[in-house]
Amino acid sequence: AARQRGLFLMEGVWTRCFPAVREARRLLARGVIGRVTSVFADYGKRVPPHRRTDPVLGRGATTDLGIYPIASAAMAFGGLGLPSRVAAAGVLDQKTRIDVAASVSLVYGDRETASIHYSKLASTPEETRYVGTEGVMTLNPGHCPTNLTIESNTPDGCGRRKGKTTKFPLPRILPGQRYNYRYSQGYAYMAKEVIECIRQGRTESPEYTLDESLTVAQTIDSVLRALGVTFGKSRRREIERATSHPEDPKSLLEIEASAVSDISLSIRNKKPQKESLRSESLPIAIHEGGKEVGRMQNNNAYDHDDEVEIIREQHFSL
Repeated sequence: AARQRGLFLMEGVWTRCFPAVREARRLLARGVIGRVTSVFADYGKRVPPHRRTDPVLGRGATTDLGIYPIASAAMAFGGLGLPSRVAAAGVLDQKTRIDVAASVSLVYGDRETASIHYSKLASTPEETRYVGTEGVMTLNPGHCPTNLTIESNTPDGCGRRKGKTTKFPLPRILPGQRYNYRYSQGYAYMAKEVIECIRQGRTESPEYTLDESLTVAQTIDSVLRALGVTFGKSRRREIERATSHPEDPKSLLEIEASAVSDISLSIRNKKPQKESLRSESLPIAIHEGGKEVGRMQNNNAYDHDDEVEIIREQHFSL
């Protein structure tokens, strides 16, 4: 729909906008570690029970955490299209039957593989490792990396030389700024990418294209099927009855389509405002069915030395 109407659209996978990931993508394209043959990626953290298996939001481990390592694999193998084979084994919540942890194996092309693990039960090392014919590239922490390490193979191919690590510091946190999660100031990178794309008249970001976004979404669907997790209407009603959630008259697909339409129109019609990225905390109104149902405080204020044009939209109709 966004392409047909010439509107900007980008999935908010902020990891792709981190400087370390941009550099990794450039080096992979240059063949610094040779041909990438495998990817090893993990992302696990212990989260409160209510956030583990929220059926209304489809908030299982795959959709909440697994998207990051799966997208990391797509960054290396996206040119090969969808995985030719998908295998997954995981742990499902006994009550909601939504996934809380899983290990996934993906095969791309004829000899490229990705081994992925994610969990809402415990923290993991959180590394993304690209293994090539000439060396290894490592990003960490995986979903918001600030370190990029490259190790080259020894001449006999039986080991690796000591790697070189490049650090990419996060934007400074100003006194008094507060974040809900560690590394949240890294969202400034994604905000800047969106601003630059709109300035240049682009309708999607080259850092995470719509085609790549769709490929990752389809891969996630395949993983969920392999795990036996479903979010269809009948399954959703079943889960809502089991967890005492009020039934929502809209399907997740209808909600998503409405949100995309409203946000895209806001970006097209909103006049950019010149101001610093040192923005104050703003209240955000939450709408449902055309009515305001609540407000939340946006504490993600960003710090950046340059002044840029910010498109700030405070109302999102769902």
